[in-house]
Amino acid sequence: MGKYYKPSRYNFFIPESGCGDLLLFNGLRSSLIRMPSGIHPIAQDILSLGHLNLASITSEIRPLFATLKEGGFMVDADLNEVGIITKRLRRIRESGPLHLIIAPTLECNLACKYCYQFRSFGSMTEKVCNQIIGFVGQELKKGAISSLRVDWYGGEPLLSPKIISYLSGHFLKLAKRFNCEYEATIATNGTLLNDSAVKLLMENKVESCQVTIDGPKEIHDKRRGYKNNKGSSFDRILKNMRRIIGKSDLSVRINIDMDNIPYAFSLLEIFKEEGFFGKSDTIFSPYMAMVGPINPNRHLRCMTVSTSTFYKHSLEFQKMAFKLLGRKQLKPLLDFPYPVNAACGALRKNTYAFDPRGYYFKCGLEIGEHGKECGHASDAIKMGQCKKWDEYNPLDDKQCLECRYLPFCMGYCPKTKFDCNSFYSSDGCVYWKENLEDIIRLYVDAMEEIKRQNKFNELSVFF
Repeated sequence: MGKYYKPSRYNFFIPESGCGDLLLFNGLRSSLIRMPSGIHPIAQDILSLGHLNLASITSEIRPLFATLKEGGFMVDADLNEVGIITKRLRRIRESGPLHLIIAPTLECNLACKYCYQFRSFGSMTEKVCNQIIGFVGQELKKGAISSLRVDWYGGEPLLSPKIISYLSGHFLKLAKRFNCEYEATIATNGTLLNDSAVKLLMENKVESCQVTIDGPKEIHDKRRGYKNNKGSSFDRILKNMRRIIGKSDLSVRINIDMDNIPYAFSLLEIFKEEGFFGKSDTIFSPYMAMVGPINPNRHLRCMTVSTSTFYKHSLEFQKMAFKLLGRKQLKPLLDFPYPVNAACGALRKNTYAFDPRGYYFKCGLEIGEHGKECGHASDAIKMGQCKKWDEYNPLDDKQCLECRYLPFCMGYCPKTKFDCNSFYSSDGCVYWKENLEDIIRLYVDAMEEIKRQNKFNELSVFF
């Protein structure tokens, strides 16, 4: 009788402009094949069949069929692909690393005009620190956790260096005691990243750092100036970036709205002049982020850009950054649609975002929002807000369930859905539906640059 196969429901056919080649992309496996014009019609014929009997495949096309099968473009006829996605989501709900997002303070030394946070609660007390240490110890004692990750967040976390040092010292001891891998990152505005701060981060294994610059000096300082209006935060951040570059992975976030979108690209030239590109073996990755009403209780004092406009500019930014950074850092720069287990880390079982009071939230963007607390470090009792995160499933949404983009989108941001935030409601859909083909083409162009010796006159397989 022979075994039967069917085409994956997550196949995409992307024509290459000008050359007649065809790109085949599979979203469930993140497989990518470039086929020349003489081959892709045969592949399309195979993939257009509802069911294919293996015994009916001629010897001439068996190698092509084997490639399509290996990449997940053709799958067993009885394979439930949605079931694979369901298992991925269930897996992160049942296990995973212990992931802590810790805001030692919500205070900040800048007055950014689009900030969504409320400045309250002061700094974390020693009592709260010890409660968090106890909480982490109890979680690791359960024995099912193999790694501990800490993201320092704020406010501005470097306003509280002693708290970072105190907690990090205990976390490192706990990781060693329970034989866990340990990693740490920090999101900072960059103004306090002086020599002593860099030394503190290096001593406490903070190996990845994010700073924010919103454009050249005259633009940035208008948007992210000091509270006391004294001095240039841009100059200070750039000076501090010179201190950290090469010692830690460094990402640079550029928050985009109508005021600065024309100026963001000039930052790439500034970074080039500073020699930040290709610095040692660490990763340097500038990227754009869209300003929007994250917190529905805070008035946004700027003009936002549409999602379509933002993503158009973001894609051009990726192209320019890749030209400057080149082959060493393909993955951090190009937003390739890799499959994800969930839309964000907040859906993971062991994710906790702590505010200075010791209350934890599931999402770091909700830190400090009254009424959204999920629990406290001092006890194991979950509050009502945890339930929506524990029960959220993008597959309950019929539109998501039937969507071809599901494996690498997974329903987009749950927080915006919980908040009924209309600004972001279609954001994920817009991004992939309007930009997937260009993103894949950009990735292939990058691969051509990296593997220039390939002539692509035969089948080119990237998975």
